[in-house]
Amino acid sequence: MLLIPTTIGPSFIQGIGLFAATDIPKDTVIWKWDPSLDMEILWSTALTWPQPAQEFLHTYAYRNVEHQTWMLCGDATRHMNHSFKPNVHSQGPYGEDITMRDIQKGEELTIDYRQFDPDFERESENYH
Repeated sequence: MLLIPTTIGPSFIQGIGLFAATDIPKDTVIWKWDPSLDMEILWSTALTWPQPAQEFLHTYAYRNVEHQTWMLCGDATRHMNHSFKPNVHSQGPYGEDITMRDIQKGEELTIDYRQFDPDFERESENYH
């Protein structure tokens, strides 16, 4: 669940990105897992879905290998792009995302997918 005001828009990183709608100080919690908004979907359940729904998961969710589930953010956080020099740190799939430095209004929020996505290395050719 996003805890700060954001906007989505065109990204130079990849397609659509998530942007700060206000200045955000360093060490601000900007997101936390909330099962009333975010979804954890069993792999076995997702396999029964139509192909377009499965493709949606492959684009916007990431796998939790330990629980054999897809983790899907229910808000615009799904548009946060990867960076090898991120401005947000993830504390894992059920943790919080925290700013690593001051972020200015209009700046794209980025995170290092390697912190939580076990498929990142295989899919990394899509990222700069």
